[in-house]
Amino acid sequence: MDNIFVSLTNNEIDVNDIVNKCKDPRSGGICVYIGTTRDFYEDESGKKDVVTLSYESEDELALLEMNSICEEAIQKFGGLKATIVHRLGEVGVEGVSIVCCLSTEHRKEAFEGCEWRMRDLKKRVAIWKREIYKEGNSVWKVNKENFE
Repeated sequence: MDNIFVSLTNNEIDVNDIVNKCKDPRSGGICVYIGTTRDFYEDESGKKDVVTLSYESEDELALLEMNSICEEAIQKFGGLKATIVHRLGEVGVEGVSIVCCLSTEHRKEAFEGCEWRMRDLKKRVAIWKREIYKEGNSVWKVNKENFE
């Protein structure tokens, strides 16, 4: 489909390029979510200093599901164009790991559709994240969305 662009990359993500792929003359707005690596993780056991995240995927399955999520968002939220680009490999602090865009005629649908896609992406797409800590240890993370 000309109105969907999904990709996995081992390179830095060019946010402007991804937003440009979502532009449409009928659009009144584009909602853009940019996921970045923060420098800490905190839970009931305390705070840990994060130095990098590492992502792995089952590429073919991930791309198929990312495409399906974009198709569903276009149908559910009146989307005009949808993009998802996810980085693989190591992503340091402040690095961009995902860019998710949805263009619609009106902002409400763009915001709701972008949030819905991120939630479903974390539930459905075969991409795994490992947090690597300053102390040298690491943990594979489970998305909380898997338990909703």
